[in-house]
Order: sequence, then structure tokens, then C-alpha cells
Amino acid sequence: MDEVLSEKPWSTGRILSQTQRERKRIMNRVSQSKRRDRLKKSVKSMENRLDDDTTMRDFLSGALRSVFSYNPLQVCTNDQFNQDALIRGVIYGWGVLQKEYFTCPIWSILSRIDILLTKNAAIETRLAVLRGIHLILLSWTFPDHPPPVAPWFRPRKFQVSSPDNLIFDYFAWPHFRERLIASNYPKLTNRFWFYFSRNMRFEWPFPPNHTIDIDKDSGKYHFTMTWRAATDSIQRFTMGPEFFQAYPDCYEDIQASYSLYDIVI
Repeated sequence: MDEVLSEKPWSTGRILSQTQRERKRIMNRVSQSKRRDRLKKSVKSMENRLDDDTTMRDFLSGALRSVFSYNPLQVCTNDQFNQDALIRGVIYGWGVLQKEYFTCPIWSILSRIDILLTKNAAIETRLAVLRGIHLILLSWTFPDHPPPVAPWFRPRKFQVSSPDNLIFDYFAWPHFRERLIASNYPKLTNRFWFYFSRNMRFEWPFPPNHTIDIDKDSGKYHFTMTWRAATDSIQRFTMGPEFFQAYPDCYEDIQASYSLYDIVI
């Protein structure tokens, strides 16, 4: 006798038998188990890239804090050169900047942050996040003449004055920074940075030619005006659902991304 089919359709539009449904459940459980194992291995891989006694927070705080040890005369303030360096570092690899006759110590900070934290993100996300950090570092270096920074991303004096709070200025969202200061939640452990780096998004649905361009005279890369204007919008800096599954209380502080990409993976 033919097996009685279930009346409940699945996402593919097919109607599965009881046996097929049970097989699908088993496969889903196996897939979820493998996914959890991959997540654990990814966290371990991130931790292995750090020194034995160094946390991700220690690394990032040290990298950001190092800007205060540089002579301002060593720091590049030419925005054309800075944009070109950031774009080429992300697209071609940071090693290409070592061939330049002039290198800026802040570029080195950006490369360290990118290699450890943002390198697995989409290109447009890496560019947007690192551009914001770059402007903040320049603001710390030249507090009397800071570059234009989005109002919601401007460093707060009471945060800059405290070495323990320096890392808070890394985050774009003001309410999230306030949460960290007030309650020290979530704890900025390696687990947090894993979910953060895996889920950070810059919402930019346009092709590369809307993001970067090349100056015909100098041959240097620069960001388009459209892209630069978009980076001033905090709504474009989002986090994927997996982050909120791990830290649900942060829904109120950070814009959530629910793109097709998030749903598929």
C-alpha cells in the first residue's frame, strides 16, 4: 500500500511522506551539529591567531592605543593618499603599501585590525568599517583639527580619556557604546568578537563602480561621493541575525540586517 502523504508542504512546494519528513529532520539535525562544530573551530582559529595570553579586546585596544605613541608629523593627513592606501590595502593586500616611498603608521593599525577582525567580511563592509576607524584615529591624533566624522561616530572625550574605554569608540552605534559603559554588557570576550566579525554588515547593494573610482591624473583610487555620503548613515551599519541570537539584548541598540544572504546561510 502506498504510504500516506503528509498534508503539510515544505519550503520546496513538495508534499513529503512521513518517512521523508523524518529523514529530512535527521539531516537537518546533522547539518546543525556540523554547523556548531564549524563555529567552534572558527572561534578556536581566531583565538589561535592571538598570543597565548592576549584576548581580542587586548589586541584591539593595544592597536588603537598605539596611535598616541606616534609623532603627528609621521601621520598622513592627505585624504587622497589615505583613501588610496585603504582601498589598495583591502583589495590587493596590505603588503602592497610596503612598496610605497611613504607609509603612514595608521595604515599599519588598520592592516592589523583588518587581518584579524574584518578580513572575512564583504569588501564594502571592510572599507566602510576601516574608513570609520581611520577617521577616528586621525581625530585622536589631531584633536584641534579633526577630519569630518559622522556625528554618531565621533569619539566622546570621557571615553578617550580612559584607556579601558578606548575600545568602545570602535563601535558605530551610540546606544551600544552607552550600554557598554553603563553595564559592561556584553562582555567583549573572544566569543563576542567572533560573532561580531561574522555578522557585521554595511548595507550597500550597488556594484564596485559605485563604490570606488580612479583619478585619471594621479592614478590613485578614491571613494565615490555617493559611497561617502552613504557611510554617514548609521542605518547602513547593521548586524546579521546570528549576532542577535547570541546577544538578544542588543536588538535595541544595533540595527538588524535581514537580507536574503542572512536567511540563506
